[in-house]
Amino acid sequence: MRRWKPRPAAGLLSVAAGVLALLVIVINTDWPLLRHAIGVFALAVFSIYCGYQRLGASRISLERLGQAVAILTIGPVLAIPIAASAAFISPWLLARRPGRDRLRLAVQRALIAGLLTLLGGLVYAWFRVGPPSEGQIFVYPGALIALTVTLMFAESLLRMLLARQRPAWAELDIHSILVDAFAVIVAILLVVIWAAGSVEILSLFVIVCVASMLQFRNLGTMKSDLEDIVDSRTQHLQEQSEMLEIMTRTDDLTGLHNRRHAQAWLEQAVREAQARGLPLSVAIVDLDDFKGINDEHSHMVGDAVLKRVAKVLQAGCQEGDLVARLGGEEFILCFPGQDQHAAAQICEGMRRTIAQLDLSDIAQGLALTASFGVALVNDGDAGNLLQRADRAQYAAKAGGKNCVSIGHAGVFSPIGG
Repeated sequence: MRRWKPRPAAGLLSVAAGVLALLVIVINTDWPLLRHAIGVFALAVFSIYCGYQRLGASRISLERLGQAVAILTIGPVLAIPIAASAAFISPWLLARRPGRDRLRLAVQRALIAGLLTLLGGLVYAWFRVGPPSEGQIFVYPGALIALTVTLMFAESLLRMLLARQRPAWAELDIHSILVDAFAVIVAILLVVIWAAGSVEILSLFVIVCVASMLQFRNLGTMKSDLEDIVDSRTQHLQEQSEMLEIMTRTDDLTGLHNRRHAQAWLEQAVREAQARGLPLSVAIVDLDDFKGINDEHSHMVGDAVLKRVAKVLQAGCQEGDLVARLGGEEFILCFPGQDQHAAAQICEGMRRTIAQLDLSDIAQGLALTASFGVALVNDGDAGNLLQRADRAQYAAKAGGKNCVSIGHAGVFSPIGG
């Protein structure tokens, strides 16, 4: 998974742009409030920065800390543009997306942050008793609890309302909710200490908070990176396992299924055919005088001939049929839903195609024929079916080769040739 790394220059420019926007918003206010608003904005940006991207999930950050501090210190009205501005610049600060996606993500994050801050501010104002005054934050315990609960669950509830691709309850992220609750509680403690007016305690608390927030980001990033590595290696092992599975059921030379897969497939097909009362036919194919091709031309030529025959057999079968190499110059064909006569007609077409193959590109003067033995499933098992198809194939050989023989109740009727 590719991760976009933060770019310090872009982050500084983004912060500067956000500060200028904030100046425009509060230009008519008094300077102490302006300085306060800038400090809250910086805290909001920093709280967004202190987070990490989870593998296959949304980003976890301490963004609620900045939003809660803004609501509690400068009021819900100014808190909304501050939270929205901080969220708007976050895609450039974090460089989480290619440039073409950042503006869309910035607008989306700003709208969500503004909406959540508005909701939190309204809930806090609703539960608060009396006008705000410095040092009186302790008189609003109900409002603080309501604010904490709102900022904890607001984003999850919003995602649940907008959920389309999966059930709404799947959007309820307990880990994210707990982090948001922790962030709001830290924000309340920060504001309480600020309201108490103790500069020394406030400075110490801020230093501890900043160090802890950075450590939270670092540990979260390490956790995410480890999950990424584990996921990548797990995926690699799964791919290797799938490749090994394919190798265990595939013939290396022709690319067809091998004998092991054919036996398992045929056993399942026989059970289904008998259970449903449907026909199932099997054909054993053997290339005539193939040993002479290997002896006269070489095994390399013989391998090329086997590959060519495999393509003919695949082309002659339909989807749902089985084509596999049993070994050497012998192949097996399975035709679900076809009786022995229909299967024999299909095999006759393949027999003619093989007999008419132009193999001059493989070796000059090379000719090839094949013998087919067809059998229909009865009350026996897959092994019995294969034995009867094999006997039909021997009958085709004994009948002069280059023909299709149908085996039924011990009677073999050749066609073609």
